[in-house]
Amino acid sequence: MMGLQALRGCAVLAGCWVLAIALREWVPLPIPVPLWGMALLFALFLILGRVPADIRLVGEFLLHHMPLFFVPAILGVLAYQDLLRLDGVALSVALVVSTLIGLIVTAGLFRFLDPRPSADPRASDPRASDPRESDPRESDQ
Repeated sequence: MMGLQALRGCAVLAGCWVLAIALREWVPLPIPVPLWGMALLFALFLILGRVPADIRLVGEFLLHHMPLFFVPAILGVLAYQDLLRLDGVALSVALVVSTLIGLIVTAGLFRFLDPRPSADPRASDPRASDPRESDPRESDQ
């Protein structure tokens, strides 16, 4: 039974992939195939109102084995050892700086878009923003 569920889940994912390839050819927008596929899968989930057990089973398996998908990338890096010896420092700096910029922008966007109030107690105290309105007894201590 579990094998049939996995087969159905793989068939749905493969169907989304094939439809995404077709959409990439039919629609004149520069959207990559994986994005089309994710949009189709998300639309399916919205229509159904849930994630089907078949797709959940396959998705959990793929996520569990995700590190195996990075092996070709690691082996590709080994193929460019000469380039890494020449420009390794510059590539490392660019990688670190771009990662930090991405983290800072993401954190800033999250703080800007987060609807929850700040956890800082001074943020909710209107007197904290205007020092003229603070209690004079606080400065004597």
